[in-house]
Amino acid sequence: MYSRYKSKKENMCWGSKRTHPGTVIHWHEFYEVECLVKGNARLSINGTTVDAQDGYLAFLSPLDFHHIEPTDGKRLILSVCDIKEEAIPEELRTLLKEYKPPYLLKIEPDSEIMRMLDYFDTAFVKNGDETSAKYAAHLIISLLVREVMQNKNLLSPSEFVASDAQIKSVRMILQYIDLHYNERITREELAEQFNYSPVYLSKLFKRVTGEKLFDHIIGVRMKMAQKLISDTDKSIGEIIKDVGYNSPSLFYKHYYDRYKTMPYASKTKK
Repeated sequence: MYSRYKSKKENMCWGSKRTHPGTVIHWHEFYEVECLVKGNARLSINGTTVDAQDGYLAFLSPLDFHHIEPTDGKRLILSVCDIKEEAIPEELRTLLKEYKPPYLLKIEPDSEIMRMLDYFDTAFVKNGDETSAKYAAHLIISLLVREVMQNKNLLSPSEFVASDAQIKSVRMILQYIDLHYNERITREELAEQFNYSPVYLSKLFKRVTGEKLFDHIIGVRMKMAQKLISDTDKSIGEIIKDVGYNSPSLFYKHYYDRYKTMPYASKTKK
């Protein structure tokens, strides 16, 4: 489980329209357009959380923490377009310095942006044509900047701002959790690790990510447990230990609270 989703070295842009179970808090090394095509979700950007429905679109920079999770237990349909900064034309990068992401917009199914997202998916996923996909990505970003410049369809953009220092601190905390989620983690130990008081650490994490510190740790452990259930033949007992739990009953509670099913039920569906 990684809080930083790395770019695909062989491509300058990539993405697809796909069903998705949701994510934990993370950030990227690239720009991302993420559109909720269908579903009901809780979307968090830099500590601000909104209830998202069909047509909500987030445009995110490499600085932005975000996560999305369904609110009704159903998988989401997301249309995603990722592009490295160096693949964005210079004049467009200049505009992005003035009109900085993140943006959150509400777009219509028949909008030009949605049509271009579909074109991007066809070019990259179905045809393997990165040149056409990159052209589509440039046009999508241009259209989004135009929407922001005209202040159209924009949803509370000023609320998604975190300072560079806060972002750097929380990134280090997230990376530490990624490396140590299968160990005992206490707030006091984390605070000592990063030279903060326990109270300040909790407040900083919540302010920047919108999520409580231990809710995030539980989320990382549950995502990894779900992956181990799906991708390995390990027993539930082994998985419980692998994701950092000493108490099976607490693991079962956390798993059920998150997925509304028991882990052994997921195991039998493989």
